[in-house]
Amino acid sequence: MLTLMRIFKTLLLLVFVLPAYANTDIYSWTDESGERHFSDMPQEGAESVELSPTNTFSSEPPAPELGSASASLGGDESADDGNTEDSYKNFAIVAPSQEETFWNIGDGTISVGMALSPRLKPGHRIQLLMDGAPVPDYRGKSLSHTLQGPIARGQHSLQATIVDADGNPIKTAEGVTFFVQQTSVGRRPGI
Repeated sequence: MLTLMRIFKTLLLLVFVLPAYANTDIYSWTDESGERHFSDMPQEGAESVELSPTNTFSSEPPAPELGSASASLGGDESADDGNTEDSYKNFAIVAPSQEETFWNIGDGTISVGMALSPRLKPGHRIQLLMDGAPVPDYRGKSLSHTLQGPIARGQHSLQATIVDADGNPIKTAEGVTFFVQQTSVGRRPGI
C-alpha cells in the first residue's frame, strides 16, 4: 500500500508540478531509503529529467451575453460567404426556456434571447415569429428582444429563422413553447 502511495505521489508530481518547470532543468535522484525525489536544483547523484512538451489547446471565443452591446449582430469576419445551413454552427432560442410558464405578467413583457455562432453574415437577418406571426417591432439583427404586452394567457410559440437578403431560409432554430398564466378570482356559488 505504501508503494502505491509513492507511485501516486510521483504521478501527481509529474502531472501537476513539473509542467510549471517546463523551461527549467529538472533533476531526479533516489535517496538511501529508496524514495525518488525531484528538484530544479542539482543534487549529488541526480540525473537530468527530460520533460515532454506541455499540452496546449485553443478554444472558440465565448458567445456574447444577452443584452450586452456585443450581442448586436454585425458582419462575420470569416471568409465563408455561403448561404447554407452549414454557415452557422449554432442557432438556438435560449430564452424563454422550453415550456416555461410566466405568471401574472398582465400587460408586462417577456425577454427573448438567442444564441448564434458564428456572427450573422452581411445580408442575413433573423425572422422572429410568435404564434406563427412576425414579431412586429423586431428588426432582425439582435440576439435579444423584449416582447411587449399585453400577451394573452395560454400557450404561445416562438420560432426564429435566419434568412438571406431574398428572404430564403438558411437555418431555423428549434421552436420554443411557453405559457402565460393569470390568477383569477373564483366566483362564489350562487352569484
